Amino acid sequence: MDNNRTKRLNDYPPLMKCRQVAEVLGVSESTLSAWRRHGTGPIRPVISEGKTIRYSRTDIKRLIETGVSP
Repeated sequence: MDNNRTKRLNDYPPLMKCRQVAEVLGVSESTLSAWRRHGTGPIRPVISEGKTIRYSRTDIKRLIETGVSP
């Protein structure tokens, strides 16, 4: 587990914006967008309505803890 990323993750709200997720995971917002469009990638948004897209902080934490590379 990457303790620095996990500590940083705790500073974010329970439902995170794309920009926040990209920062924590070290990927671009374009990558997150591609994952959503193609249904690929290690995470999926919990809210995806129009321009409102949010990811669960718990899902992001689980991803980091399992050591899966985005």
